[in-house]
Amino acid sequence: MVWDATERHAVRDDLEDFLTERAAAAGRTLEELPVLCAAREEVLQLSLADVARWRREYQCVAVSYGFDDAENEVARGSPLHREARARGIQNILLFR
Repeated sequence: MVWDATERHAVRDDLEDFLTERAAAAGRTLEELPVLCAAREEVLQLSLADVARWRREYQCVAVSYGFDDAENEVARGSPLHREARARGIQNILLFR
C-alpha cells in the first residue's frame, strides 16, 4: 500500500485516513507504529501519530512526499528500504 502526495488532492484523499488504515491493518494504534522518515541524507524514526500531527499542523509547499512499505518489491533493494527492515519498521515516509 503506497500513498503519494503528488497523485492526491487534499480535499478528496486524506493522509490521516491512510495512516489509520495502516495501523488498523497491523492491529496497532498510530502511536505504536513506527515510520522511517527520510529526506536527502537524513533519516528520522517517528510514529505514525507524529506524522499525522505533522500533516495537520504544517502545510507543505513545493515539496513532494509519499509513503511506502519496506517490503515494496520494486524498491526493497534500496538502502532506505533495507534500513527500515533492519530496524523492524514497515512504514517509510520519503520526501523527494
